[in-house]
Amino acid sequence: VLLETVARLGDPYRRLRIGAGRDLAPEPGVISLAFERDPHRLARLLASCDVFVHANAREPFGLVALEALACGLPVVCPPTGGVAEMIDEAVGQRALAPGAAAMAEAVEALFARDPASLSGAARRRAVERHSWERTFAALIGHYATLLGRPIEAADRLPLLNHCHA
Repeated sequence: VLLETVARLGDPYRRLRIGAGRDLAPEPGVISLAFERDPHRLARLLASCDVFVHANAREPFGLVALEALACGLPVVCPPTGGVAEMIDEAVGQRALAPGAAAMAEAVEALFARDPASLSGAARRRAVERHSWERTFAALIGHYATLLGRPIEAADRLPLLNHCHA
């Protein structure tokens, strides 16, 4: 779906492919880079893009889409799957249907809205809703509730501080 989406969009759109297909023949509209092991360099590469397109309509969560948000990238995604649950018009664009035609329309709709203006909102969404501190605290609270003994917020702080050590 992603390959067909990029083909439908044509110029001036480009797809950045990192770590996959280094030995493949060059393709029009595709920039291929070698696998990037360093997470900081990978984050800089992601942040240098304009948008992140996640075409998998069956992805249950979409960690890579969350990483894109954390890099300040608006996300284009299909209307189904876990990624669609975290993406709205404040941080990206959901396609109206799964498939390349609808995804290409969603990319064009996002660029018509100015993706640079969505960058700060994308980053804030990742930090406010999905930081490790928030995720860990929610998980510990959920486990405590299942065990029948809710943990007060003050009780969570030593656990969170321990994780930073």
